Amino acid sequence: MVKLIHEAHFGIEKCKKRAREIMRWPGMNSFIETIVSECVICEKFKKANSKEPLKPHTVPYRPFEKIGAFIMDFGNISYLVVIDYYSNWIEIAELANKCTDEEITKL
Repeated sequence: MVKLIHEAHFGIEKCKKRAREIMRWPGMNSFIETIVSECVICEKFKKANSKEPLKPHTVPYRPFEKIGAFIMDFGNISYLVVIDYYSNWIEIAELANKCTDEEITKL
């Protein structure tokens, strides 16, 4: 039965999900993990681009010591969005055009 579940080579998580839909026994998850991890085809086509871990940032000691800024378009209008890392305060300013001079002026 496990061979039928694994014949499409979807990987460990999808095989476990498909198996849970039709059967269950003690140690099923570890058995499926072993079968799939030993599969040459699954190993060859396994996703190589795993998620990069989150990198913690330093917490600032006072407001606006560290900010995040980005440009957002809503409709035909552009906005400069600035977020304070200390207080999570959000400032939004409308931009007439996306030139650097105007962005610096708004900051």
